[in-house]
Amino acid sequence: MEFSKWLGEGLKLCFECLMILLLISPLKAAIHIEKMPSPIKAQLGQNVTIPCLLTYDDNQELDLNLTTVGIRWSKITSRGSESNVYVFVNLGHEQYRPGSFIDGSQLKRGNASLTLQHLQKSDEGEYICTVISTPYLASAKAKVQLLAQPMVSLSSTQVIIEPGTENNVTCKVTQFYPEAVQIRWKKYTKGSSIGLPVDRDIYFTGPEENSDGTFNATSLLTVRPSSLEEDGDVYSCTVTHMSFSHDETLVFILTVKEPSTYRILNVGGITSIILLVIIIALLCVIFWGFQGKKQADNKIHKGDIAHSQRRNIIEKGDSSGSDTGSDKYKRENKINQLADMFNTF
Repeated sequence: MEFSKWLGEGLKLCFECLMILLLISPLKAAIHIEKMPSPIKAQLGQNVTIPCLLTYDDNQELDLNLTTVGIRWSKITSRGSESNVYVFVNLGHEQYRPGSFIDGSQLKRGNASLTLQHLQKSDEGEYICTVISTPYLASAKAKVQLLAQPMVSLSSTQVIIEPGTENNVTCKVTQFYPEAVQIRWKKYTKGSSIGLPVDRDIYFTGPEENSDGTFNATSLLTVRPSSLEEDGDVYSCTVTHMSFSHDETLVFILTVKEPSTYRILNVGGITSIILLVIIIALLCVIFWGFQGKKQADNKIHKGDIAHSQRRNIIEKGDSSGSDTGSDKYKRENKINQLADMFNTF
């Protein structure tokens, strides 16, 4: 621990000595740093490399003598002062921000780019790359802007509701950075491609900060359809955040159904009609079955009477031996008539 502290103080002293030599030198800078892109957008929790590329004024290829080169990366604090991030001097490396480094193998060619690993919220800000190659000096700035792309979700993609009632749909936006976010609702009438902004019955909460420095926000929409005509309408939740290349939109469909009492009446009416038809059909079957049985009984009864009469005539003829030919003919004729009547049953 003592050695590390001593080394850090020594490197800082060496760098300051180089700065003093540069200030008293009458020579002008013969090197410069290529223009840095700014801002440099990086994802929270990921790595970023801030470029710092040296060139000669006459565009000659660099081949630096590293024993005479000093590099200082610093960050401007909220108070406007500078704090060391990384220092290279007298062939020694000093890391002030854990997870930061310069690729030593690229220094001779003038690449003094700084890599920051596992970016945290505190890493956001403006960085300064200062390079001394005795007796020359070059310096440039770049701003690092941290982003965390939010996750957007809806509590439901379809809302089934009756006219005159209400339901809530939540649009959640989580794990985003920076804090600024916009959530908008629109309503699309069924069959229409034009959405109308919804600015009523909306409750917004947040943004609320998470332990990792990201934020969450929620927008709650209350839907209250007044009639069945709103069935099939579409609602959208659109989120605007600087981490998006374009806005993200999620939608849900409104399904408006008939009131429960109306459906019960309809079902009851249809059921009653079906039961009535069944009862009438059963009564018809019973009635026609009774009529058929009655007719069959009548036929059997009449047949029994005709058969009995025939038998009486035959017995009467047999008991009378004095029948004339004419009487016998009449009796046989009557018997035949009864037989014909019997055969019809």
